[in-house]
Amino acid sequence: MHGALAQTAESLYAAFGPRRQRLVKSLFLRLTALGEGTEDTKRPVFRRELDQDDPDTPVVLERLAAARLITLDRETVEISHEALLGAWPRLRGWLAEDREGLRVHRRLTEATGTWESLGHDPGALYRGVGLAQAQSWAETGDAVLTGRERAFLDAGLAARAAELDAGRRHTRRLRQLVAALTALLLLAVTAVVYAADANGTATRQRNIAVSQKAAGEAAALRATNPALAAQIGLAAYRLVPTEQARGTLLSAFATPYATRLTGHTDNVGAVAFSPGGHTLASASRDRTVRLWDLADPHRPAALAVLTGHTGGVGALAFSPDGRTLASAGQDRTVRLWDLGGPRRAAAPVVLTGHTGDVNAVAFSPDGRVLASAGTDRTVRLWDVADPARPRPLARVTGHDDAVVSVAFDPRGRTLASAGQDRTVRLWDLTRPRAPARAAVLTGHTGTVNAVAFSPDGRSLASASQDRTVRLWDTGDPGKVRERRVLRGHTDGVRSVAFSPGGRDLAGASTDRTVRMWDVSDSGAEEPAVLSGQAGAVVSVAFAPGGRSLASASDDHTVWVWDLPGPVLAAHRDTVCSVAFSPDRRALASGGSDRTAWLWDVADPFRPRALSELSAHRGPVCGLAFAPGGRVLATAGRDRTVRLWEVTDLLRPKALATLTDFAGDVNAVAFSPDGRLLATAGPDREVRLWDVSRPVRPEPVATLTGHTDGVSAVVFSPDGKALAGSGFDRTARLWDVSRPGNARPLSTLTPHTDTVYAVAFAPRGHILATAGADRTVRLWDTTDPRLPVELATLGGHTEGIHALAFSPDGHTLATAGRDRTVRLWEIDSERAAALVCAVAHPRITRAEWGHHFPDMPYEPPCR
Repeated sequence: MHGALAQTAESLYAAFGPRRQRLVKSLFLRLTALGEGTEDTKRPVFRRELDQDDPDTPVVLERLAAARLITLDRETVEISHEALLGAWPRLRGWLAEDREGLRVHRRLTEATGTWESLGHDPGALYRGVGLAQAQSWAETGDAVLTGRERAFLDAGLAARAAELDAGRRHTRRLRQLVAALTALLLLAVTAVVYAADANGTATRQRNIAVSQKAAGEAAALRATNPALAAQIGLAAYRLVPTEQARGTLLSAFATPYATRLTGHTDNVGAVAFSPGGHTLASASRDRTVRLWDLADPHRPAALAVLTGHTGGVGALAFSPDGRTLASAGQDRTVRLWDLGGPRRAAAPVVLTGHTGDVNAVAFSPDGRVLASAGTDRTVRLWDVADPARPRPLARVTGHDDAVVSVAFDPRGRTLASAGQDRTVRLWDLTRPRAPARAAVLTGHTGTVNAVAFSPDGRSLASASQDRTVRLWDTGDPGKVRERRVLRGHTDGVRSVAFSPGGRDLAGASTDRTVRMWDVSDSGAEEPAVLSGQAGAVVSVAFAPGGRSLASASDDHTVWVWDLPGPVLAAHRDTVCSVAFSPDRRALASGGSDRTAWLWDVADPFRPRALSELSAHRGPVCGLAFAPGGRVLATAGRDRTVRLWEVTDLLRPKALATLTDFAGDVNAVAFSPDGRLLATAGPDREVRLWDVSRPVRPEPVATLTGHTDGVSAVVFSPDGKALAGSGFDRTARLWDVSRPGNARPLSTLTPHTDTVYAVAFAPRGHILATAGADRTVRLWDTTDPRLPVELATLGGHTEGIHALAFSPDGHTLATAGRDRTVRLWEIDSERAAALVCAVAHPRITRAEWGHHFPDMPYEPPCR
């Protein structure tokens, strides 16, 4: 069936002219819902979303429907067979070309609908970051907008142009005023004062416009040049601390941060860390090997460029003592470099014997044996006990095609090799001069590009052109079995590496991403995704301490990523609630997998899981620590609230279960004095309970106002206000200073979808809201009747279900449908200090001039 679908689609596409082919591409992209680590799915759309003014639209729709590729009814259009998404190569190619651009387009379409539903209200137009991203995407050659989408975008651009024109008009007015002053000397003092005020107004308006524009550009750059994006965002904030600029600054580290290493002039094919972790080697098709000093991974320094290879270099390996580096490549040689001092590497020893490209090298754990793999279908073993005088040990044959990867197990007794014959072969090295075949592992349907053993030797990972990574149980070398198949990459997987602890496995792919799986027994199925490099990612390596990951790409760069991100991953489904303990050292998270987890976050950039609470029979989407931190309340969609003693975070104890609820409980919150408990659920109401005696709560009051279910509640630090968020896309504030006579204060409405979470900072008047629109919004509630929006934060790839502030108020935890928990620095000056401590290299004059035209060069970090 798949083949027939693809043939029908391709034949019909080929029959169309160029204009209608472009329309077909636009249509199928609109009809597809992009997956995040999962398969893409079909997406029904209303006919009004399509360009009805284009006379070709009905013709294309009817012909596609006649071919049974799409289904039409009076109001909607959808793909007939979801299998078409994977069966038609051309459609797969379209979906892989610019997935981030497709997401920008999808958000633009939704915003257009909102604008039209509000009668073209100017307040619904794109501004700041959203407008800059949409404009950047629309200016690409492949962007296809309908008339209604173009009208929406043009209206936003016109509004921005009007703001800029206002600044220029003020400037012209000032010049006319100065000219008039020469004839009006008697009014000089008055005129000068007026001129200064007008000049200040014009300058402020210009600076606001430049700040907003730069903030949008920084957000768009974050994925491809994190260091530059962080500095542009900080400079925009320093220029004028607008809402957009503050949001961009605070979002600088929302996704894993990477430092870019540049210098190679062609594709980079391999990376390797020295055993000490302070030196990184990179190999390139430009025939060089480069050595980098990573003692400070955010301030990399070039150490040396090793030359001598007469062809591209695609393989690297450090000896266990770090004194020797092996490199190999297309010139059919292996070269051994003495790195007694990286800045003065001696001339290499050259190993010859392979009759084709040398694709991989690996040292044995004791450093006495080197393995090399070649296109000549052989693996060669070398005695390198004395690297200055290497000797051949054995020539291993058995593969039916080129061998592209080799790896020793941690004991040095087994060698794994992989190749284009789609197999992994294990060799017994009890007698290194006569290796014996131990096993042949099959299952991959494409070239096996890479193999790697786990640090304990009990697992072997193999990566293939078939887009999968397979895990093999090698605890018993005589009975190797397949344990698990890891999916997620959308193109061939070129490299794999285990983290030093063996819990995480990284895969690099030609789909331009690195994906990281938790391969522990309790690990989540969905991988974390690191993206941003502009070319295929072909090699990946963990630093020995596990705090950094290097990836090499066809875009001529190496990226060194900060790990773990900071991302907390343990839940097997959506994370919908989080809460900090009062002492800030612990974090609780709850999820749709019916569990709650306790985390050690004493170091927020190195969190670790402590214990799991699994008593609920439904999703746990409400969490709250009581004052003092000894008791945790968990609210479940099983109509219960459970109380736990968490004095010992490793061994929490159940205290009581509250069951007096008519329906599910979405949220729970303690008042600062611990005497009141607020609960909320789908019945649109917030209930206040007297929990002075936790085993016998008494109802106090019922708060109304929401027009749909209530998702979250939280008390203000002084206990006088209560905030709630709901499925009606609003957050609401009530005065609860007198609980029995509570009254509404204000309603917050800027979110464009369900508001799932709300949280107060422990001190001051900062309120955070978050929801299905993937954004976090920060509010100043000094006057709770008139809250002021401070910033919008972006970084999650799906809706955000939960929020929690740390007790010191400057760290915000967010959790969402993308199954991650993210930690944010929300103090602007702390975020600025972090940018300056990490971002490298510094912004250049040329880059400054591009993003801040006609403004003096003032880099934000000195």
